[in-house]
Amino acid sequence: LREEFPIFFHYGGNENLPKLNNSKRAKCLRDNHDMRSAGDALEIVERNYTNHRQRKNCACRPCRDDGAAGCGTPNKCLEEAIKFLNCLHEKWDPCIQVHQTIPDLSKEQSSDNIEALEEDKPVILILRFTSPKG
Repeated sequence: LREEFPIFFHYGGNENLPKLNNSKRAKCLRDNHDMRSAGDALEIVERNYTNHRQRKNCACRPCRDDGAAGCGTPNKCLEEAIKFLNCLHEKWDPCIQVHQTIPDLSKEQSSDNIEALEEDKPVILILRFTSPKG
């Protein structure tokens, strides 16, 4: 779910995110890299950059593909995508693994929930309401 949120103007971003949203690189990321969501940014960052060189004319496969798509500075756009992801608070960062446990249930309640699920009965839910920042 966190990967689906729009990366530009993300409400789970820190104070540096607005500075990035309308930059020259942000325009290139939108127009030439089709970066719209946090997941799109993650895909850009996680591509196979074997033999990548931090320079304008890098010849690694992702940089060549970006150049063919119209990007004049693939390395700078990669760095900018990383900056976007680094602006997200931990709760919204798609790079961070989410634990699916609910620590607030007692062992007995967890056991009761398992039984209830098997018997198609109601279960105990714990609802948490938090701010976007955590």
